[in-house]
Amino acid sequence: MCLLALAAAAIVAAQSFTAGIRGTVTDQSGAAVPNAKIVATSVERNTSTSTASDSAGRYALTALPPGNYVLTVEAQGFKRFSSGQFTLVVQQQATVDAKLEVGEVSTTVEVTGSAALVNTTIANLGQVIENRYIISLPNIGRDPMSLTYLTPGVVGSGGRPGDTNTNFVANGSRNSTSDVLLDGVTVVTVEQNSGITDLKYKPSVDAVQEFKMQTNFFSSEYGQTGGAVVNMVTKSGTNDFHGTGYYFLRHSDLNANNWFSNRANRARPYYRRDQIGGVIGGPIIKNRTFFFGTYENTKSKNPVSESATFPTDLQRQGDFSQTLNTAGQLMVIYNPFDTFTNAAGNLERRPFPGNRVPRASFDPVAAKALEFFPRGNQPGHPVTGTNNWFQEGINRGPGYQTNLKGDHYLTENNRLSGRYGYGRGKGDPPNLFGEGNPAHTFNRGPSLSTAHSLVADYTRTHTATTLFTFRYGLTYSTYWRNPMAPFDLTSLGLPQYMKEQATFKVFPTFAPEGYTDIGTEGWLIMDRQEGVHHFSGSMTKFVGGHNIKIGGEHRRNFLDYAQPGYPSGQFSFGRGVTCKDRFSCPGNEGNGLAAMLVGWTTGNQFHIDPKVFTRSAYWGFYIQDDWKLTRKLTVNLGFRYDFDVPRWETQNRQSYWDLNAQSPVRVQGFDTRGVIKFVDDKKRSPFDSDLNNWQPRVGFAYAVTPKLAVRGG
Repeated sequence: MCLLALAAAAIVAAQSFTAGIRGTVTDQSGAAVPNAKIVATSVERNTSTSTASDSAGRYALTALPPGNYVLTVEAQGFKRFSSGQFTLVVQQQATVDAKLEVGEVSTTVEVTGSAALVNTTIANLGQVIENRYIISLPNIGRDPMSLTYLTPGVVGSGGRPGDTNTNFVANGSRNSTSDVLLDGVTVVTVEQNSGITDLKYKPSVDAVQEFKMQTNFFSSEYGQTGGAVVNMVTKSGTNDFHGTGYYFLRHSDLNANNWFSNRANRARPYYRRDQIGGVIGGPIIKNRTFFFGTYENTKSKNPVSESATFPTDLQRQGDFSQTLNTAGQLMVIYNPFDTFTNAAGNLERRPFPGNRVPRASFDPVAAKALEFFPRGNQPGHPVTGTNNWFQEGINRGPGYQTNLKGDHYLTENNRLSGRYGYGRGKGDPPNLFGEGNPAHTFNRGPSLSTAHSLVADYTRTHTATTLFTFRYGLTYSTYWRNPMAPFDLTSLGLPQYMKEQATFKVFPTFAPEGYTDIGTEGWLIMDRQEGVHHFSGSMTKFVGGHNIKIGGEHRRNFLDYAQPGYPSGQFSFGRGVTCKDRFSCPGNEGNGLAAMLVGWTTGNQFHIDPKVFTRSAYWGFYIQDDWKLTRKLTVNLGFRYDFDVPRWETQNRQSYWDLNAQSPVRVQGFDTRGVIKFVDDKKRSPFDSDLNNWQPRVGFAYAVTPKLAVRGG
């Protein structure tokens, strides 16, 4: 409970995307130099962070933004020590030992190469993808997440190496369970009902400074992941103004054709993608306040095409006298309204005279729906006439993204940082049925997506041995996908009550067997808003050889979601209705369109799917002690406790099985317990809490030599 209270008071756990420096200050004989002043200065910003060595000469500086640094050490009676410039990358714990020479402080001894690049402090396993790789390596989609596959042990799920979300496998862990932290806060949500993580925001390549793909042995400050942790940090401004402009073009004319397409004498498929953007960063107040901004605009065009089977001109008139199967046999159609009992006592249907459905027998709704079927525009199969329609068009996808980051040093011991990113993308597919035709199918419709990413960070060096970090982040995304055009059900002759009950006014689906259906595809429509509030905080305390970190985090997930199945109805028409026998249908009888024309459905759906508003929460608390037992050996001891608040729906519309409640149905000799119930204010969630997630963590790092370390955990 003490740990809980302390972490909660700190507004709960900073996920470290920063770096740190540790080391020992000694004289030439190897004796410890206490009370030496150690200062780490950022080369790009001329900002400093300081501390002092303890009685054993040990020191530690933490929460340093990745970048280039110079470390200086001063002590009475010794010459000033300077490390020379070295680089700190995300989550790095560098070791810089200072050996002081007797002399005046005004004299500086600069030691180059003094920063140990080998990790001799923590046991975690991973790969840092530095900025030079992000900028220089080929990246056809210009997506920073595609570079995660440079990490040993990371492969695409199911053999797919190109996924740019969390759908990868890290050292054998389950795919789509990794966490992605951007400037210390999560940018993934949990896909409810499946448990997978869903990446909602990705900064542009030119906004990313670097990231670390951590695949094994997480310190206790990391939780809420079943796979890996991608720790990404964006660029910040410096004391100098820097800017870049760029334009990237991808065009099918610049590509080689597919070997198989060449063999078949097919032309290259058209594709074009234009991406233009720029970045700029610099000081607002030198040595104190900095900014960095990016803007990127992307437009793409790619062809889409579809082949389909639609009624022929004769079939539209009810004439099936030329409708054949693949064997060239006439497909005889029978009238389901004209039956008789044969000599064997079985009910049979009589064939339509001339294999034609009379116009007078047309169902009025079917007759109106028939007008929305596109007309064939190519010969199709020489015998059956199938695949008699082909159409193509251009799918357009405009979008843009912008990021703005600011850093402000209130004092040497107090730092503020904030970033806001926004992305917007549209999908504008062609209506292959003709502009404005509401019956378009093929599970494609205009879409709009937005993504917001916000983080605010405050770091305070309270004393030379105590540091506090507080952070808040918000990730919020939206997605809408709609049919090509709205539609009034009653214009087809469907009843008024269907229009009144429909959650979305769209064209219903008509699906005659053997033909391509028309109308709004099931689950095409999507109305989705989701995100996560991420609160975190930590306290770091240096006591002797102990680097102790205590903290916690809290995440509040929300999902407002509607994806109706068939909100205006779906009507299926099987060919068996127009076969001779009710229970069998050979390959030369029946036709789905004929069943539709007479209005005899074989299956209907009408979904009333209201929008749901679900919420869930997560808490995690931890304590981590990186204990430097000797100058070569560091032991990592950690303990973490997590628990999830099971998801609930704000309007209490979730249901569940209560297996202990007695059913109204009682049968002697049988256990008839089990009742479906709805949640209420006393039981908000149908799921049980999981409160036993205690996680001890142990690791070590041993420096065999300054360039060789052995780590494990």
